[in-house]
Amino acid sequence: MRRRFYSGLEDGRRGHATGRPTPSPCSAPGRHSSHFKARICDTLGWSDFPESSKEFQPYQSLRTHSLEVLLTFTGQQQNVKTNHLVEWSAVAGWDPEVRYKAIGTVAEPEAKLMIDSAATLLGVL
Repeated sequence: MRRRFYSGLEDGRRGHATGRPTPSPCSAPGRHSSHFKARICDTLGWSDFPESSKEFQPYQSLRTHSLEVLLTFTGQQQNVKTNHLVEWSAVAGWDPEVRYKAIGTVAEPEAKLMIDSAATLLGVL
């Protein structure tokens, strides 16, 4: 799960550095949710995050794309919101639908902030 996030983050950085249009800045917080899920697994002692409907049945509150809800389950909410509020604010409002925006519709400063913030939070989680 964490490898998936790292690869997307690096793709976003490479695209940003070379000027290559990439949807990665828009989807970086979504990849961040994969890291949140990995942290939840660590916190709860799970070997993997539930994937199927049957596996999710007892954990319906975890079946979400809401980074706010996922952060709560990581056990790091106080730390993130106290010590990394700027970074959290940059990714907290992410909406999964932004993944479908046309490539190049995100302004460069916004894309850079999102990528850098996701990278910082990765180190915290």
